[in-house]
Amino acid sequence: MKKLLLSIALVTASLRCLQAQIPNYSFENWSEYRQFSPRQWVGNGTVQRVPGNSGSALRLSHEQGALPSFAALANLSAGGFFGFPLPGFAYPSVPDSVNLLVRTNLGPGDTAQVLVVFTKNGNPISIETMRIWGNSSGTWKRSGIKMGNSGLVADSGLMIISSLASDLLAQQSGYLDVDSILFLNASGTVMTPVPNAGFSAWDSIQLMQPDRYLSSDRLFSNARFVVQNVYRDSRARSGSYSLKLQTGVATGLNGKDTLGASVLSSASGNPLDADPERPSFPVNARYASFRGFYQLNSVEDTAQAEINLFYQGNLVGNGVWRGAANTSGWTEFSAVINYDQLFSGTPDSATLFLSLSNNSGTSKKPGNWFLVDDLYLSAWSTSLNSSNNALHVQIYPNPARDQVFINLNSPAAGTLHYQVTDVSGRRASGGTCPVNSSGPQQCRLPLQGLAPGHYLLQFSFQGSYYQDRILVQP
Repeated sequence: MKKLLLSIALVTASLRCLQAQIPNYSFENWSEYRQFSPRQWVGNGTVQRVPGNSGSALRLSHEQGALPSFAALANLSAGGFFGFPLPGFAYPSVPDSVNLLVRTNLGPGDTAQVLVVFTKNGNPISIETMRIWGNSSGTWKRSGIKMGNSGLVADSGLMIISSLASDLLAQQSGYLDVDSILFLNASGTVMTPVPNAGFSAWDSIQLMQPDRYLSSDRLFSNARFVVQNVYRDSRARSGSYSLKLQTGVATGLNGKDTLGASVLSSASGNPLDADPERPSFPVNARYASFRGFYQLNSVEDTAQAEINLFYQGNLVGNGVWRGAANTSGWTEFSAVINYDQLFSGTPDSATLFLSLSNNSGTSKKPGNWFLVDDLYLSAWSTSLNSSNNALHVQIYPNPARDQVFINLNSPAAGTLHYQVTDVSGRRASGGTCPVNSSGPQQCRLPLQGLAPGHYLLQFSFQGSYYQDRILVQP
C-alpha cells in the first residue's frame, strides 16, 4: 500500500487549529506532577506535609461522603496498600503502648483510625486499633494506645493511619494530623523509634505528564512503587514533542512486575476521576473516525488508541484501533467510530485512551515503546492509504487563496470527488472533477467564498481515499 505523496509540508499552525477539538492533541504541553511522601511510608489518597509540633507533620485529608469517598492512608508496611498489609519495619519486641501527637478537624460522626501490628516470622502476635474523633481546633494533643502481649519478642511491625475508620464514610470533609509517634515500655521509657516517626523526612516523586491527561505514571507511583513509563519524546511529527509510552519493570507487591503504559484524557487532575467512560473534553460534530500518527517498536505487546463519544453523559459512540506491526517512521492510524443505532444526534463530549500492553494490561517485554502525535477527529471513515500503487498525488499551493490544484499521475480515466470541511467537520464546499485519460492530470478546486482559516480537504478517486489540511488566506 503506497501512502499519499505530498509535495508541500504542512505547517504546524494548520494542524493546531484543525485538531483543536482534542486537547493537547500533539502533546506539546506537559506538566510536572510532584507528589511528596513521608520517607519509608506510603501515602494513598490526599497526603500532605504541614508544619508540625516541631519540624513537619503528616496530614491525611478526606472528602465528604459523596461517592467515591476514600479515606487517606499512610502505611508503614511493605505492601503499601490497605488491603495487603505486610511488615514494614524491623522491631525487637512489642512495646507496652504507642503514643501519638495528633490534631484533628473531623466532622461529627467521623472517626480516624490507627492500626498497629507487631509480627514474628511474618505472623501477627499483637494487633491493636485506636480510634480518634472530635475536633482539636488546631491544637496538638497526645493520644495513646495500650498494646496487648507487651514485652513479647517480635521481629517486625507495621502501622496504618487512616483519616477515617475503615467501616465509615465521611460525613464532612476533614483531616487528621499526626506527629511524633513514640513506642513506650511499661515504665514509660521511650523505646527504639519507629522509622521517620516525626514525619520530618519527605521524598518527592516528580513525573512529567501531558496537560489534560492522566498517565499510568501518575496512577501507580508512590514512595515505594515508582513507575516511569510515560515520556515526552523529541521524535515529533510536528512541534517539539510526541508522547512515548514504554513498558517497564517496577517493584511491587509480588516482586518485579512488568507493566504496560497508558494515557487517558481527563477533565480533572485527580487520579480518582480517571475513567474512560466519563466525558473529559467537548466535541461538536458527529465524527466518523478517530485518527493520529504513530511509531511502534514492540514484541508481543499491542498498541491501542480508543475514543468514546458521549451525549449528555451517556456513551453513544466508540472507535478502537489496535496495532501490533512495528513501523520505521510515522504512520497514520484510523479507527472507525461506531454509533449506537438508536442515536442519530451529535455527540457533545469525548474521552480518549492510549495504551501499550498485552491482554492482561501488563507487558510481555520491558522496553517496548509506542510513539503518538497529532491526534484528530475526521468526518471520513475510509482508509487513508491508496489501494492503487500507480497513483501519485500532489496538492498546491498551501497556503492557498481562491483555488487549490490536485495533480494526479493517473493510470486510467475516472471522476474525482472532493469535499472541504471546516474545523468542526461541517462541509464548506465540494464537487467533482473529471479525469479524462491516463497520465498526468490536474483538477482545479475553487475556494471562493470560504472565510480565511484552516480546512480539511478530502477526496476520492478510483476507490482510493485521501485527505490533506489546507490554509485559506485572505
